[in-house]
Amino acid sequence: MNSTLVLLLACATIFGVLPLFLRSNGALVLFTLCVGQILAGLVGSDVSNNISTKVSSPLPIFTIVQIVLLVLPALLVMFIYKRAAKADILLHIFTYAVAVIVCFSAIATFLPYAAQTSVQDSSVYSQIHSYVGVILSAGIIVSLVILWLKKPHHDKKHGKKHRSK
Repeated sequence: MNSTLVLLLACATIFGVLPLFLRSNGALVLFTLCVGQILAGLVGSDVSNNISTKVSSPLPIFTIVQIVLLVLPALLVMFIYKRAAKADILLHIFTYAVAVIVCFSAIATFLPYAAQTSVQDSSVYSQIHSYVGVILSAGIIVSLVILWLKKPHHDKKHGKKHRSK
């Protein structure tokens, strides 16, 4: 099995199967994954430099730190909001699929050069990567609909409330 399919399978397991099993809020998982991607880009190099000065390792610390910063916030939200998806599970399944694609695309850019080239040269990556923008846009729209549906709706009473003096 090539590295592209292994990466895609890992992303599908973490952001497709696990949230479905936990019945997590897919909108929050997708939004937190996007926040994790921003976090990895902003502080990933600083964190990896701090770790590299303290630990001598042949492992690609920068890649590991970026992937952890990408995935960890979404995993935390996944476990915090377990059993949040009830009747609207089909909408959540769509957001899980979008999260898989976003995670796959982000991790592919975080990999070391040789692995990154191997993944990006595959036909699976090129097919997915060409539609990431459209898929992410649709996922955000569906996520906003999910959040709107989950918004607490207050009963609107007719007339003003009377205060007792």
